[in-house]
Amino acid sequence: MPLHLNSYFNGYVNCVLQMDDLLTYTPGGAGIGQLVITVTAGSTIEQNSYPRAIQLLSINPLKNL
Repeated sequence: MPLHLNSYFNGYVNCVLQMDDLLTYTPGGAGIGQLVITVTAGSTIEQNSYPRAIQLLSINPLKNL
């Protein structure tokens, strides 16, 4: 299920906003989703050493107003 057209997300690693090219978000059920951070060749991110956060705004317009 893709994000609605009027929705967006931001991903942060160590409190720094990351570029869109490095992030993929796949929404799931209510309160569930998956954030994938793509690390370029030759780079590493140490597991559990940096705080990671996602900011998600998903607006689902009401139908039949």
